[in-house]
Amino acid sequence: MQSLDLGTIIALSVSAVSLFIVLYKDFWQGFRLKSSVDQVFFIRLPGNNKKELLLQMFIDHILDKNEPLNTKGHFTGHPKILNAIEESNYDALKAEIVKLAQQNPINYDPPIERLEKYFGHKLFSCTFFIPLLIHNAGRKFAHISSLVLIVKDENDKKKKWAYSVFLELDTKELLQRHKEKTDIDRISQIFYGLSIGPAEKVITNPHFTPFYEVDNKIISNESLKPGSYTIQVFGFSADGERILRTSQKKLKISSKNLIETFSGSESGVYLNTDLAIKSSLGKHNYT
Repeated sequence: MQSLDLGTIIALSVSAVSLFIVLYKDFWQGFRLKSSVDQVFFIRLPGNNKKELLLQMFIDHILDKNEPLNTKGHFTGHPKILNAIEESNYDALKAEIVKLAQQNPINYDPPIERLEKYFGHKLFSCTFFIPLLIHNAGRKFAHISSLVLIVKDENDKKKKWAYSVFLELDTKELLQRHKEKTDIDRISQIFYGLSIGPAEKVITNPHFTPFYEVDNKIISNESLKPGSYTIQVFGFSADGERILRTSQKKLKISSKNLIETFSGSESGVYLNTDLAIKSSLGKHNYT
């Protein structure tokens, strides 16, 4: 009798657990979003940023006391420009250069070593294209209203950079590197957010642009320079709840990456490729 009672209790317990699992999955379990950052693409500088940066570089180069740009004969007939150079008057020189450029475009190709001096300048600001595959492993719909990218300096944990998404990019346009494309050409659509059903996955192509301050508080005073960083993407619901967090990944930014964004091209970093190839090769004798 006692054995029967014990068996009945065990059977009832198993049934109760099974019922709980069914009810949990069908009625109580929420969404569970998963994603990973596997590729990072450095997007070329926006046209206005490059234009303003070139203007500042040009004027700085002219007024450089140590290595001034040779402008002999270039500004003949423009006494205001010559006078501003003589007086090292940056504002006056800028105003006159802008006027002259409106009549006759000025071509200035800064040397690489001079270009590198502007790494960290806010106009030399990285923007990123990070394709994301987001999977909902839960049983309810999820809606991501906003995506945020956080970049941290590996050598100085206090240094952080924040990026958010307003636009999605057209990957076909990005791949046509041999064609001249405007910034507008590369935009696929405005980022409206993402709705992901149970057991569904969604691919999004967000363009992350920098935020240097929030609520009148400064996040960072400079843009990213060559170095070692960690990156992580967060997703938030419409009411501000964090509902997605990728694992942190390491990202190395080289001078070449930044110079290519200035020159008008994109460069990509595949974060897992080296590890995957090494693992696939096994014990290999490298030449």
